[in-house]
Amino acid sequence: MNKPKSSQLNPIGYSVEQVMQLLPIGRTSIYKLIKSGELQTVVICGRRIVPASEIDRLLSQPESDLSQVEALIASPL
Repeated sequence: MNKPKSSQLNPIGYSVEQVMQLLPIGRTSIYKLIKSGELQTVVICGRRIVPASEIDRLLSQPESDLSQVEALIASPL
């Protein structure tokens, strides 16, 4: 059986570092979203993974909902 090339696979999850590359926000902002429950994650073998579906959900929110996310990111820890 032939294995698909890695370029043919759609990722099902991303590390926090990969999310930083996908979205124009930094590590602290990502962890604020995680802490608030706005961005769900799973921990597998000690690594925090953001499911691709969570990135899709966050990006598909109406603009009015995104303003709440922006306010959360701007708030102090």
